[in-house]
Amino acid sequence: MEQQIINQIKDTLVSSLKNKFGLEDAVIDKMTAMGVNNLTSGLKQYVLKNGTTEIEDILTGKMELAGSGIRKSLTEGLGKELASGFTQEAGRSGEIAEFSIDNLVGGLKGAFLSSTHSKDIDGIADFIGVDKNLLKMANSPAAKFFGKFF
Repeated sequence: MEQQIINQIKDTLVSSLKNKFGLEDAVIDKMTAMGVNNLTSGLKQYVLKNGTTEIEDILTGKMELAGSGIRKSLTEGLGKELASGFTQEAGRSGEIAEFSIDNLVGGLKGAFLSSTHSKDIDGIADFIGVDKNLLKMANSPAAKFFGKFF
């Protein structure tokens, strides 16, 4: 994923977290770094394990993020990371993780829709920085079968 897009999404999240939760700048900086890292690595892991159908549908507007497996997976991962890294915010880590993932994926969706990338698997692969042949293999029935064991 392009660093410029990541920075733009991160900047939006910083101001949103500050407004919603009233956290200190140092805490927000660390949380947003965790959130962006979780988004980039967690999204790739999720897609490789489960295929691209959900992310394609979310990024192209055919499916809402709420209730998706991607949201659940990313939120759980970030929530655990926030709870262990910020013990003073452990009670709100789930809420902060949910809010962060919704903002990050929303920003990602907006950036993708306004980009010049094609609105298909090839464009999504280019946009998120994953080899499209790898994604196509991840969508195969055999990969989905074996992905359940990872």
